[in-house]
Amino acid sequence: MENDDIDIRIEDPALYTHLALILDRPKVRKEVSLLRKKWANKKPGNNIGFYKDIATFLNTNNLSSGLTSVIEEAILKGYVSRHPRVTRLVIPRDMLQDIIQLEMETLDNEDYEYAILTPMEATEEEVTQEFRYMKQTVKKSLDQDYPPYEMKQPVSDTISNIKRDREWYLQHEKGESYLSIAQEVVKDKEKAYQYKDSVRKAIKQYEKKLNTLHK
Repeated sequence: MENDDIDIRIEDPALYTHLALILDRPKVRKEVSLLRKKWANKKPGNNIGFYKDIATFLNTNNLSSGLTSVIEEAILKGYVSRHPRVTRLVIPRDMLQDIIQLEMETLDNEDYEYAILTPMEATEEEVTQEFRYMKQTVKKSLDQDYPPYEMKQPVSDTISNIKRDREWYLQHEKGESYLSIAQEVVKDKEKAYQYKDSVRKAIKQYEKKLNTLHK
């Protein structure tokens, strides 16, 4: 089964790159294609089975639950048009103490994401202050425990480059040769033959990013 391409309709270069290097991983593309086929003739709506499938997908691919709406849109529509990076959750009060008690165990297992608990009484200033502190804590933790290159959100110099490199990568994945791709850009045969090396380098660089980021 051929893996379906996922169109990314986002203009912000950093966010576009961030999502591309997640969605273009072969395992991710394959599983999104399978889920799209599974739910193609159904209306997921509030179907709990659909969201369980997404949760399982995120867990097996070591992806944040913050990507739920991204994967949902990719499955249902074949494209991604937004990525809300802030998620609001309503947590029953009787669960909060259990979550707090689990904090140290979670940290010891290194399987966690940072969140801010804000009761309605909290002021905007208090939330902002805590957010800044959390960002500093996360940055310090990553600098100490992980290679900076692997953990920082990837960015591109220009959106045209990342879009171009991604398009070439997906074309090559479908069997198109470096020369064939080069000839679509440079019509002169001799110049296209020389340009194919630039195409190859761009594709290899994109593949390298896929293999080193978001593991």
